Amino acid sequence: MKYFFISKSKLRFISIVFSSFAVLTLWFIHAHAVVPDAPHTLETLKGKIPKLPNLKGIVTDREAAIALGKMFFWDQQAGSDGQACASCHFAGGADTRIKNQYSPGLLDLRFPGGDLEFGGLTSVPNDTTDHNDLSPLSTAHRTASGSLAGPNYLAKPEDFPFHQLADPLDRDSAILYTTNDVFSSQGVRPSTFVDLQKVVIPHKTATFNEVCVPELDASFIFHRKVGPRNTPTNINAVFNFRSFWDGRANNIFNGFDPFGNRSDAAFVLQNNKTGVKAIRLALKNASLASQSLGPPLSAFEMTCGGKTFPKLGRKMLSRQPLAWQDVHNNDSVLGQLLDANGKIPGTYSDRIRAAFNPKWWNGHGRYSRDNEGNIINDPKGYTQKEINFSMFWGIAIMLYESTLVSNDSPFDNGLLAAAEQRGQDIFIGKGKCVNCHSGALFNKSDEGRIERMLMSEGNTQPAFYDNAFYNIGVIPTVTDLGVGDNDPFGNPLSFTRQFIGKKRIDNYGNNPCEFEILILAEDPCNRENQQVALKTLKKGKERQAVNGAFKTPTLRNVGLTPPYFHTGGYATLESVIDFYNRGGNRRGHHQPSDRHDTSGTGMLGKGDPVAKQHRGSNLDPDITPLNLTNDEKSDLIAFLKSLTDERLACSRAPFDHPSLKVFHGTDEATQIDLIFTLPATGGTDGLQSCRPNSGNLFQEAAALPPDQGLSEDTFLPKMQNLSF
Repeated sequence: MKYFFISKSKLRFISIVFSSFAVLTLWFIHAHAVVPDAPHTLETLKGKIPKLPNLKGIVTDREAAIALGKMFFWDQQAGSDGQACASCHFAGGADTRIKNQYSPGLLDLRFPGGDLEFGGLTSVPNDTTDHNDLSPLSTAHRTASGSLAGPNYLAKPEDFPFHQLADPLDRDSAILYTTNDVFSSQGVRPSTFVDLQKVVIPHKTATFNEVCVPELDASFIFHRKVGPRNTPTNINAVFNFRSFWDGRANNIFNGFDPFGNRSDAAFVLQNNKTGVKAIRLALKNASLASQSLGPPLSAFEMTCGGKTFPKLGRKMLSRQPLAWQDVHNNDSVLGQLLDANGKIPGTYSDRIRAAFNPKWWNGHGRYSRDNEGNIINDPKGYTQKEINFSMFWGIAIMLYESTLVSNDSPFDNGLLAAAEQRGQDIFIGKGKCVNCHSGALFNKSDEGRIERMLMSEGNTQPAFYDNAFYNIGVIPTVTDLGVGDNDPFGNPLSFTRQFIGKKRIDNYGNNPCEFEILILAEDPCNRENQQVALKTLKKGKERQAVNGAFKTPTLRNVGLTPPYFHTGGYATLESVIDFYNRGGNRRGHHQPSDRHDTSGTGMLGKGDPVAKQHRGSNLDPDITPLNLTNDEKSDLIAFLKSLTDERLACSRAPFDHPSLKVFHGTDEATQIDLIFTLPATGGTDGLQSCRPNSGNLFQEAAALPPDQGLSEDTFLPKMQNLSF
């Protein structure tokens, strides 16, 4: 008799192969296992501490850094055209202006270069969309109220919502008006950055002004440009794992741009014993720092096109903080810094030295980057402090915004009235709101991983998606890809796309036992088995429900922050509830077949020039008719308004702020900016009249200070070179 001896290593190999085979067999034998969602909960924000990066060796004085961040955020000197970060976040962290806030469908893939025209969407190039799903021909170049659409338009209540139906409760009823326009925030006038102009004043430190050349824009002419998405609130945003509607502001802060480890060119300069060296920075849990680097270089939001952060640094370092604005003597952060004249003494250079470790700013000489990417000494280059200005900016603003936590609402204090309590029950139950708006922020607390579930009504094919990013079918997917888009380097913004593909760029997680649709049908779920099955799954054939998906917004202070959705196309909470009550804007109830989804919530949307909709809808499965009564809708809205922190409505600490001149369109006859002035507040000395917690854009706008003209000696005539 022969005996066959098997080594231990071979035995382990055979065991692994057998186990994998058994796991795969189970996978093929069993139907998709559906795991009931864990109970979604709502939590108070009291006591919640946001995760922040380790700043040891970077920040030496945290309070000084917070103060610097508040200065940066509110200072109108930072923008090329008088724009501050706060210019789009002045009202409860959001923007409630109503003039010159329209933007055409600039991200719509059906139009080469985007849709540059305003008004009803009556036709689409090379598209087969049923005309019953477009706007009536009479609405071309018109708003929903029948007014001529275009830049500098003063919106009316009748212009909302942007998708109007004959029966607001029936998503298949006749379309009275629909558009791919967006209601967003005005920024700078169209212009190109030329250079900095040195200004020498006797007995004072030389300063620099920007020189910009105005341009004629195809959509906005010479009016201030308006961004392609509505402005989300920055209050409580420090809790975000990723920021912006499409998540492009990375969790990792590189000190250079918003894209974290994706950016191969990112660097900062550190001065050590061997001199100034370029290093890569990678601070975790810093998406707000990443986010803050976007607007200052955006030719829509804050700058003449083509400016760089070292140029912005050179301009700002020699300037006095908030020199154009008032600071309240009781300002909770800045009040103690004021001199006898009520101003913050010194320069931004002084403030950086007070807040940051010297190794980030005390290097001598000037530097530039050669063609190989190396840092070299260059007499015509930039100082270490100028090159690192983006790092100072991002970290300081992140630390300031980490103080903007609204945890003192009636909900947090357990003071709900009867109607609000009934509304909370609807929110958790019949309304299904809690399925996406859970946790302490009411915006999905476990962002930062991939998920797997069924998509859309009646769909039997599961899909992977980025947790806390959902396609709810407000507009066709092809109009804006959201997290399904790529970064400037060609990499997918989506964690799902990275998971399905072969290149992992970001740090994200997955727990197969928490997938709504398990890979294996087993009870209880064994994570090791699921992970093995996940690795052997033919991921390339799995659906990816990421196109048209957007970050779930927080509902805290939602009564202060109309208009709503990433399009800004809904002016009231009532219209938002109507949207959900009818099951969204998706057209067609022919289920389970998704080919009848004429709203285009699919992979790229109906009529997309790149890919056809083959594999089902990306629509979130909770977007179905709710059948809420009028009383239930009223109670639900009452609950939503109970999430407002009165301190924010009244601009009291920690939400107090310097004064701000806010642009509100232009005077057509003179082309001079219209403005209103937001007064400085401090501590408990808030606004004279608090903002109404109305959930109505036009009631919020009516509470803004009145418009007034802006003299041309402040901003030079627009057809000449601009100097700021």
